[in-house]
Amino acid sequence: MKVFYRHTTLAATGALALALTFAPISAQQAQERVDLDGIYKIKEEGFQRSEVMNITSWLTDVYGPRLTNAPGFRKAGDWAVKEMLSWGLANVKLDPWGPFGRGWSNDQFLMQATTPGGAFPVHGMSTAWTPGTDGHVKGEAIHAVIESPEDFARFKGQLRGKFVLTQPLRDVNAMWEPIARRLTDEQLSEMQQETRAAARGAGRAGGPGRQGGPGGGRG
Repeated sequence: MKVFYRHTTLAATGALALALTFAPISAQQAQERVDLDGIYKIKEEGFQRSEVMNITSWLTDVYGPRLTNAPGFRKAGDWAVKEMLSWGLANVKLDPWGPFGRGWSNDQFLMQATTPGGAFPVHGMSTAWTPGTDGHVKGEAIHAVIESPEDFARFKGQLRGKFVLTQPLRDVNAMWEPIARRLTDEQLSEMQQETRAAARGAGRAGGPGRQGGPGGGRG
């Protein structure tokens, strides 16, 4: 009986503590008012008048890459200031930072493999801070995958002055199926309508223009 009594007391105390804990939360939830009109206006702005791709294009296609202290880095900062001022923002400025040191940019990188059967381009980019070659550089190419101390020992004395290909060879399967599919005009129109409906909150409780909902029409 003693054990049963103690267990009942603890359970009652725990229930009382839970009641006291949840009471303020329930009161707060009852008082909270969600501005659905504002939410759907933000969603419509993002879906219908988004500038994300335009900004991304400027900062990647035009001014990228933006290595620290590189010309693209400074031009991207100037463009961002000008763009935000055009939006009506105030106190937009570039904060000084540095000194950092010399900058670096890749003006041109060309690589070509020559074989007895002809030549073909090699697509690649130079690593940041790599010094220039001061003209054309020619050399023998060698495939050397080095992943262990034994590999270092095996290629010791064989790599000086050569172009070293460090990645394992890969099997590339032939692609017989297209990687993209063409949509019909009807499918594109349907997708556009669905996007507009989602932005307006059509068919959702409390969406703008829905009579009787929190975000419905005003009398």
